[in-house]
Amino acid sequence: QGPDIPVICKTGEGLSVIENHTQYHNANANLTFSPKLGGGHDLTLLGGWNLEHKRARNTKMSRDSFLLDDMINFSVMDGINYTLADNGSYDWGFIGYYYRGSYNYKGKYLAEVSGRYDGSSKFPDNQQWAFFPSVSAGWRISEEPFWNIDPKYVSNVKVRASYGSLGNGNVSPYSYLELLSPSTSSKVLNGIQNKYVSNPAVKPEGLTWETATTVDGGLDFQLLNGRFNFSGDYYVRKTTDMYTVGMTLPDVFGATSPKGNYADMTTRGWEISVEWKDQFDLGGSPFRYGIKASMHDYTSVIDKYNNQTGLLSDYYAGMTIGELWGFKSDGLFQSEAELEGYVNTLVAASADGKWRVGDVRYVDLNGNGRIDYGKNTVDDHGDKIIIGNTAPH
Repeated sequence: QGPDIPVICKTGEGLSVIENHTQYHNANANLTFSPKLGGGHDLTLLGGWNLEHKRARNTKMSRDSFLLDDMINFSVMDGINYTLADNGSYDWGFIGYYYRGSYNYKGKYLAEVSGRYDGSSKFPDNQQWAFFPSVSAGWRISEEPFWNIDPKYVSNVKVRASYGSLGNGNVSPYSYLELLSPSTSSKVLNGIQNKYVSNPAVKPEGLTWETATTVDGGLDFQLLNGRFNFSGDYYVRKTTDMYTVGMTLPDVFGATSPKGNYADMTTRGWEISVEWKDQFDLGGSPFRYGIKASMHDYTSVIDKYNNQTGLLSDYYAGMTIGELWGFKSDGLFQSEAELEGYVNTLVAASADGKWRVGDVRYVDLNGNGRIDYGKNTVDDHGDKIIIGNTAPH
């Protein structure tokens, strides 16, 4: 923490000074308790608290008209263009309480419960706090008495399941407020440059935590005395109150749509990893090596979004994240005869708007006698179809 070095800049007949000062405080406290239960029972309890606070003070001063060119100092300037401005100062605070209880019986039955109760100053008073619980369990089948497979073939098998939620409060401070921005007018009235305040941006109806709730199932096993390892997971994640851009508003609204908790989304995905590790003698000493490969994939679909008209330019319910809409082509025009009656209201093949042999021929999928995108909505998308997806797979 502490002040940064001020930036002093002389440009033309003016002088500017920019100074940034940032303080960040972080405090944590944990308490762990592990009672001795005996009989193969192991229990660990943990409780904790953490606090974060950040304060930034950024100021800018500027003035013009030097009295002495060789002296760079505000005291020897008498220009009327004087500015003393806040250059993006802010404060935010976060506090969280958390707990975790872990239990296992002879390394065979595993269970854990945990949770967080978090509060953030970035949200309104009635939406600052949220609770995020989690629970998980595992069963090492290979530790059961009925497991009679030789470890040199299968040395460990574990199945896992979990349910849990996490909160995302990564938004800009004061996003839920109507902020007034004072400025100095460039016009001189009655011998002075007057102050004015611009209209605040539109604020969302409310603002709170974005919550991601995940259900996960997994399988781990080891073969050949632990030389071959496999781990695989399949999960479904439901993200609610997504912090995203608001719906597109008509130009006559006169302002930008605010960001807020406007959407819900479901993600389905899987992850697998395989590893081979072994050793052999090399020059009388053990040589250890390992090779690991992993693969994953997922698909995210919008479940809810405030897009009443179903515009394709916005998120809409049922949309797969990354989807690409476009027109289907049917090769190139091969003759003048194929050009007869062809109407494309969207794409001009040349400056004069005429289509010629060799141009791309798009398919009239809706059979209305022309190539268009209709109202560009889910229900009326003309000849557009989903032709791909930008998400990595």
